[in-house]
Amino acid sequence: MQIFNFIKSVKAAGEIGEVKPPKWIADKWIDRADAPGQALFRFVSKIIFIIIIIAGIYFIIQLITAGYMYISSNGDPKKIEMASQKILQSMIGIIIVASAMTLGTVIGRIAGIDIMNFSF
Repeated sequence: MQIFNFIKSVKAAGEIGEVKPPKWIADKWIDRADAPGQALFRFVSKIIFIIIIIAGIYFIIQLITAGYMYISSNGDPKKIEMASQKILQSMIGIIIVASAMTLGTVIGRIAGIDIMNFSF
């Protein structure tokens, strides 16, 4: 219920006046084709996208370091266990990120909101 009140507030803000974003945000983050009042939603969408990219990069780095740990273990069972745990934890992390994105997309489709192109 709170989100719908927020949406009403954003749409009502057009009648109150216009708030312009700083130039550095307007140049890089705001699409000129956006309707008024969409800058915040577009910004949130970009932040979500950046977080997903960072999570993917972090997953790849963790997988590479775990593989290196596994190769350099020289048969030590403790080091092999640490490397396999790191691989498992990396896989669990990326599955959580992918599940959150999938769940968000499903809920967004039900609610009529495109998360990666967030607008009302």
